[in-house]
Amino acid sequence: MFLLESYVSRTDPGVAGRLADRARCAADELLSEGTLVSLRDSIFVPEDELLLLLYEADSAEAVRLASGRACLPFERITPAVAERKRQMPATPPGACSCEAPTDRGPSDDGWT
Repeated sequence: MFLLESYVSRTDPGVAGRLADRARCAADELLSEGTLVSLRDSIFVPEDELLLLLYEADSAEAVRLASGRACLPFERITPAVAERKRQMPATPPGACSCEAPTDRGPSDDGWT
């Protein structure tokens, strides 16, 4: 997995989506040509003008190829570890609380 970081202006709210679509199309083309690269997810953080693209690929070079084909400028590409989505068991009602643990006495860590 690799994470590509690209800076995108927040003035055009649709630009991040269009860039992600181009990135996905370019990766799909490369995959059909035999380059092992696939766009898995995209996240746009408007406040930071940051578009994050998560690729599954054999190398950063494959991600660079996909980015170039999509005409997508980027700041950096870094290896990433993505936890696979899995079904989490439901938390029983009342199990979550911000109260201090009841099995401890006063301490210096702020819990009483």
